[in-house]
Amino acid sequence: MRLRLVPLFCGFLALAGCSSLFSLPNNHPATINELVSRYVAASNAHDVAAMNALLHPKSLACITPENRDFYDRAVEVSMREPIASNYHFTDTTLTGKEPLPLNGYGTFPVPPTHQIQIEYSSGAENSGTFIFWLVSENGRWYKDDPCINGSIIKQFHEDLPNIKARGEATKALVGQIQEPLLSELKSLLKAGKSATASRRYAEATGKDPDTSLAVIEEMEFELRQQKVIQ
Repeated sequence: MRLRLVPLFCGFLALAGCSSLFSLPNNHPATINELVSRYVAASNAHDVAAMNALLHPKSLACITPENRDFYDRAVEVSMREPIASNYHFTDTTLTGKEPLPLNGYGTFPVPPTHQIQIEYSSGAENSGTFIFWLVSENGRWYKDDPCINGSIIKQFHEDLPNIKARGEATKALVGQIQEPLLSELKSLLKAGKSATASRRYAEATGKDPDTSLAVIEEMEFELRQQKVIQ
């Protein structure tokens, strides 16, 4: 199962453009069901503008020219895996008495009142969970994202060369997979057996579990891009 705390991953859209979205009357969903539906559609379409159109203006204002690369990369990661059509979601009302989520990682400019947890399964082994938060104002629902702490942004910038290097190394390993292992892994991924594919790759190459998982996730992403798998 892959758990993603996706409200952090809100991408960057030019603030002027985003402000115009929020100035439109009734732009935001009137129901939680509608917001979740629009969220899933935006995520599966890799549509950053549509995702940002769900945000509360104060969450959007957290994104600045100095930290936009963090949010850009975060939204790219959060949208890599599609949400299957069999998804269901749970809406939990927050009382205000419990600690706010992500304490120490980010600060909500508007305290969230609802937590949404989307769960889905795809294939024999694959499942995923997405968690984000909402707030309602004037009869409209907004996706409520925290402003990421400056220390986290600083750490990200310091580690960015290593992050990029690991990504390139993973892509290189995918490109090195030869037959018959390549076809075997493709067949497993088409059947939704990414965990089995990761173990099989580790057995065949001697790579550690973390590396094997990263390689299979990258291979799965590339096959989706090529329309080989859904």
